[in-house]
Order: sequence, then structure tokens, then C-alpha cells
Amino acid sequence: MRPTQLTKMLKTPLPKSVKIDGVEFVPKIEPEKSKEIEKLEYIFIVDDSGSAPLDYFYKILLKSLRTLCSYSSDRAFQGMRTEGNLFNIFSFNHQRPFFAKSNILNHSSIESSREAIKIFLQYWKGGPSELSSALKKVHEFEKTEGVERIVIIITDGFVVAE
Repeated sequence: MRPTQLTKMLKTPLPKSVKIDGVEFVPKIEPEKSKEIEKLEYIFIVDDSGSAPLDYFYKILLKSLRTLCSYSSDRAFQGMRTEGNLFNIFSFNHQRPFFAKSNILNHSSIESSREAIKIFLQYWKGGPSELSSALKKVHEFEKTEGVERIVIIITDGFVVAE
């Protein structure tokens, strides 16, 4: 996306937050001014602590992924590329991401991963809500050249003070 496209897009004020099916999304767009965004990598960090409602988080995760696949039809995001965008899933308490290398974000990859994601979320359950260790894992995860990373945290809000 060119900076002029972003400027046009931002002339329409974005809401402070949007609620979709009880999930609150808070938009924040801050691209670097000197380069064009070619692709995006969405990293989801899922709270897998004992207090976390993982069935609900699973639904939020799938709804978010499906929405991100379809957002090109949304007026606020017109002009942004959707082909080649990536996604991956981390948890608060486990050392490895769901995919060894971020997966292509499209409807078929989401549907083919759906059951495995559900099983892994159940397997991951337990432990404290240590957000800082999860953020550190994401920071250390190999970044693909030319891809901007967006981190989305799914939590019940009870995080261990670190």
C-alpha cells in the first residue's frame, strides 16, 4: 500500500473500538512512512492459563482469522493486499508456536488447521498468564523479510505482574 492510499483511508475516522459477537477490536494503524507494506503476518497470542475459557478463545481465534481473510471487502481496508498474508499462534506458557513457520492466511488453510488448533489449545491449557514471556517468544520468532507483523492478544485479562 502506498502512503497516499493510507492517507485516503485514514480520512474516514476509525472507531475507537468495534464489538463483533462480543469481541472488542481496537484498531491501531501505524505503518512506517518510508516503506510500502507488502504483506502482513498476524501473530495471535492465546492465554492458556488455568482461568482462560479456551473454548471461547478458540471461537474468537477462528472468527478473527476468517474475518481477516474477508476484510478486503470492508470499505476501511480497500486497497490492502490480502494474498500472501501469514498467521501463526503462540500461547502464554509454551515454548513453540503452533506452526514452525507462519502459515498462509486463507480460508482453506484455516479450515484445514481448525481441528488441530482446537486440540492444541486444549493440550496447552494450564499455567500462569505470563504475557511478557509470550511477547519475548514472538519477538525472537524469525521474521519474514518484507512482512509487517501484527500481534493480537486473546486473554481474559488476568495477567501475572512481571
